[in-house]
Amino acid sequence: MMSTICINSIPSSAAICFNFKQMIEADEMKQQVKQLQEALALTNLKCLGLYLDNSPEWLYVSLATMAAEISLVPLPLFFKLEQINYIISSTQMDGIISHDPQILSQLMPEGRLTKLANNLFIIQKEPSSSVFQGILTFTSGSTGAPKGVLLPYANVVKQLNAIYAHLQPENLIRYLSLMPFSILLENLIAIDTLLHGGVVYLQPVASFLDLNQFSIKVAPLLVYLQTSEIDTLLLMPLFLEQLMDSLENHQLTLPESIRFIALGSAMVSSSLLSRAAKLNLPIYQGYGLSESCSIVSMNTVQENKLGSVGKVLPHIDLKIDEQNSILIRGNLFQSYLGETAINPDEFFDTGDLGYLEDGFLYFTGRKKNLMVLSNGRNVSPEWIENELSVINSIKHLVVEGDSRPFISVIIDPKPNFDEALWLERLGAINQKLPAFAQVKAYLIAREPFTRENHLLTLKHRPDTRAIRRVYQKELEAVYDELSEAF
Repeated sequence: MMSTICINSIPSSAAICFNFKQMIEADEMKQQVKQLQEALALTNLKCLGLYLDNSPEWLYVSLATMAAEISLVPLPLFFKLEQINYIISSTQMDGIISHDPQILSQLMPEGRLTKLANNLFIIQKEPSSSVFQGILTFTSGSTGAPKGVLLPYANVVKQLNAIYAHLQPENLIRYLSLMPFSILLENLIAIDTLLHGGVVYLQPVASFLDLNQFSIKVAPLLVYLQTSEIDTLLLMPLFLEQLMDSLENHQLTLPESIRFIALGSAMVSSSLLSRAAKLNLPIYQGYGLSESCSIVSMNTVQENKLGSVGKVLPHIDLKIDEQNSILIRGNLFQSYLGETAINPDEFFDTGDLGYLEDGFLYFTGRKKNLMVLSNGRNVSPEWIENELSVINSIKHLVVEGDSRPFISVIIDPKPNFDEALWLERLGAINQKLPAFAQVKAYLIAREPFTRENHLLTLKHRPDTRAIRRVYQKELEAVYDELSEAF
């Protein structure tokens, strides 16, 4: 079985460095995985939930379930309890593993609790009738309801091989896992690193991230990077911006050992990339989605073009249609949870917009976000957000204009906001934009956008629907006042 062969062939150089100094070598890793695989095989489980903070055990369980052909459902610790309960009830989950027996009894009160090795506990009920074998990964969903994506293990293994072949690292990777392993890409990169003989450095997520505030703890991270030999990490654009703010404000630099910072998860502004270049940060932008087992394209050390999201991985077919939609085929998901299987021979519409140039893919926005002005012109809000991102005094903004005569924005300013300077910078940006795309009006938010007031999503991005609903009266007043001029 392909997944078992991968586990048995983990090179002797592979290791996990946990809790700053605990080094777990390849032989111990393989032993732990095999013990878990054997224990899981005796349970007759079909679908296993995993509720753990980042730890060696997370990786052991991930590898063991592949070997035992048990479906794995990562349960994000940053999801709300009602979202976790929704995942448990909507899947045919018949067991959950965690370090915390109390949370297990709460999540599956009808289950039978058993202690495993490494302070792991498993709670299980009667085996389900599930026949799917793979990873069932959930997104938070645009409406708050998690959406399940079924990824067969054969596709996962194929993706692991393709990622490493595409990156072609010159040396064995020494990777720091910052993001929760319940995020598919973070999990796959860590496993890929081990399967190819590298070292994975990891800590509990709260060591370097505050997921409640969705911020990075720069000071302890920089200390750790200076005292280790880490050369690779994955960042979201928001965390990169926070890191750069600290580096610039305190005139600091990253250690020279850092050779590769993968950047993904959201559209990246040109201003952010320019700032990174000035700080000599080795940024390599990529593009992917859960439906294709994470990475679709990625810039590499050998081939990197600023502003692009890299060349497409060789096992994926990609084309751009007449509406500039990104369509992909190859190594796709089986189906969404509860829906019929897709046709793997057909191209899948990602819902994203972009274009190809010299073999590099450029991502320009989400199709569902596309605005059509009342004059018939199409405008991607990500385009406007990208242009305005150079104004550092703005924390968040929402672009409005669908079915309207002109574009306006709702801004959530930082404490150092200067309205006169904002108007000056806005005027300069508008001069560079075509007339139909210029920002003609703006509203300053009455209060900051936060998760507590439901104006930010779980990923701390503006919830555009909620914000437009809250500011609907003000927006109507703006358009009523100025529409006659257009």
